[in-house]
Amino acid sequence: MGKHERYDIEQMERSVVNRINRQRPLITPDHKWYKHMEGFVSYITTIYPNIREARHIGNEYRQEVGDLKLIMDNSSSRYLELKASETSLGRGTLANITQNAVTEYGLLLSPDEGAILSWSEFRAQKEFSATIKNLLCMYKTNEDLPLAAKARLIRDEAKKGDSLAVSIKTRISVFANKDKKEYINYVRTFRPNEENIIKFVFCLVNGIHKMGIIKSTMTAISIEEIKDKYEEMTTLYANLREGHVAITESRSKMKPLIEEFERFSFSFPDESDQVVNTFIIAFDKRSGEQQRLISLVLNWKNVFQGIETPCINVFLGPYFESY
Repeated sequence: MGKHERYDIEQMERSVVNRINRQRPLITPDHKWYKHMEGFVSYITTIYPNIREARHIGNEYRQEVGDLKLIMDNSSSRYLELKASETSLGRGTLANITQNAVTEYGLLLSPDEGAILSWSEFRAQKEFSATIKNLLCMYKTNEDLPLAAKARLIRDEAKKGDSLAVSIKTRISVFANKDKKEYINYVRTFRPNEENIIKFVFCLVNGIHKMGIIKSTMTAISIEEIKDKYEEMTTLYANLREGHVAITESRSKMKPLIEEFERFSFSFPDESDQVVNTFIIAFDKRSGEQQRLISLVLNWKNVFQGIETPCINVFLGPYFESY
């Protein structure tokens, strides 16, 4: 999610708080998320009729999680995470996180000697950027364009049917996907760090997506705190269906996840498979059945694959979607 879209979402969240507190919203009816704001307000005030005050706590993640804190008439609290989507059913991308998440958050155990390469280090070792530059330079222009600008030009010319642009764009995308697959095959050889995986999953499903806050949260919080302190977390999803906003909710499943599952690890695609999505998984202690928790997809956000802003797209797996 870009900065502008994040700002719009935050304005929507703060408008929900204002409306619950019987104040004027910050957004107007022509705002992209206005209908979603109205849907959230209607749902929240119906489900929680005894609200004394609502507070916006999004992006803080200190002692509390979620976007909204509801203080009830009996002084108890409810914590809500709001997720707005323009689709009718899907919950979309949960987060876009750092390309080096696997190593930054210690999701794998380092070998006795040496360290695990991050995705960016892996690409540097393979001289990824030099290959991309050489491919881009095959397209001659009248002016000396920066590489990103040339990539955009190639993308645009490929859309117009320029055969050379199409060829270069295709070769770069194939090379980028090959790199993703090679990195997955590289990290699959290391053992999982189960405690950090649990903490990482907790952060993602509770709206904690910024690197610094993820790191500080993972350092400060214990598995027991995750299980017992934050079980009251509720996520509300707003989807647009035939011009109307439908709200569904999901309760935190971290407590049953920690109590009922074990062997938290990764499920990598087959080495010969060309897909590049990896699942964080766990196994039911009683049945031994594998459950997919989170999907991680290596991606390039801008221009086209291999050019700008490498990241990891995060999606909810079946465990967290089955409410």
